[in-house]
Amino acid sequence: MASNYLDSIDGMIDGIEKFQSNLCLGLHQLENSLAKDFISVDWMLQAIDLIRTSNAAVLDLVQRLTSPVPGRGRVWANAIMDETVKLSDVCKVLKIGVFRLQEYATYVRRNSMILVIGPFTDGNAVHPIREFLASCRVTVERMLQENKELIGTQIEAEGKISFDLRYSEVDSTDAMWSPLWGMIYPLRNTNSFISMILLWGVLDMDGSYSSKLATVHSKTPWAISISLLQASLIQQIDLKPRHRILLQEFVKLEACLQTFSVRTNWPIGFDVQTLWDSTDILKGRLDDLEWRIDDLVDDIHEGRRRLISWLSRL
Repeated sequence: MASNYLDSIDGMIDGIEKFQSNLCLGLHQLENSLAKDFISVDWMLQAIDLIRTSNAAVLDLVQRLTSPVPGRGRVWANAIMDETVKLSDVCKVLKIGVFRLQEYATYVRRNSMILVIGPFTDGNAVHPIREFLASCRVTVERMLQENKELIGTQIEAEGKISFDLRYSEVDSTDAMWSPLWGMIYPLRNTNSFISMILLWGVLDMDGSYSSKLATVHSKTPWAISISLLQASLIQQIDLKPRHRILLQEFVKLEACLQTFSVRTNWPIGFDVQTLWDSTDILKGRLDDLEWRIDDLVDDIHEGRRRLISWLSRL
C-alpha cells in the first residue's frame, strides 16, 4: 500500500510544481498592485481570490491520491484541515471588522447632518464642526480598541496566524511526504501572511507591525515571492501617513473629515456632499468585500466536506 501511495505522490510532482508557480505569480501580482491599490478593497479582493484559488488547488491535487494514507502520512491531511479552521476564524473576525466600518460610515453620515442645518446665529461653524469631528474621533478610537481586543482574543491568543519562511518545522520523519509539504507549507504561510494584511486593512495595525513579519530563510521561489511582497508592504506603509486601519477607502473618508477642521464659516454644503460621497463609497466597497469573504467561507465549508469525504474513502 505504501508503495502505491508513493507512486501516486510521484505522479503529482508536476501538479505541485504548477501550484507553486501559480502561487508565485499570484503573489507577484499582489506586489505589483500595492503601489496603485495599496490595501484598497480591490487589492483585498485580489488577495482573497489568491487564498481561494490556492486552497482549491491543494484540495484538487490531494484528491488525485487514490491509495490509503499510511502512518505519518495523515499529518499533512490534518494540516489541511487546520488551515480550514484558521481561515474560517479569520473570516469571522474580518466580517465583524467590516460591519464596524459600515456602522462608522453610517454614523459619520448621520451626524454630519448638523453641518447642513446652519448657518448658526453668529454665522460661525467652528463649534458644531469641532463637536462633530470630536465625536468621530471618539467613535474611531472606541472601534480600534474593540478591534484590537478582538484580534488579541480570537486570533493572536489562539495562534491562528503565524508564519516562518523555513522548512525547519517539518519533522524529519515526514520526509517521505515532502512533495505534499511542497504544497501545504507554502499554502499555510501564504494564508497566514495574507490574513494578517487583511486584518490590518479592516481592523487594526498596531505600532509593532514589523515584529509580526517573517525573516526569510528559505530560497524557494514562493518564499522569495512572499518576502518581496512583504518588502513592498513595509515600503508603502512607511511612505504613507500612519493609520491603524489601512483600508484606503476608510483612510480617504478620514482625510475628507479633516478638511472640515479648517472651515470656520458657512456655507459648507459642498464639503458635506463630498463627505457623503466618501461614506457611500466606503459602504459600497465594504459590501463587495463582505460578499467575497462569504465566498471564501463557502469555499472553506466545501473544502472541509471534500477532504472528509476523501479521507473516508481511503
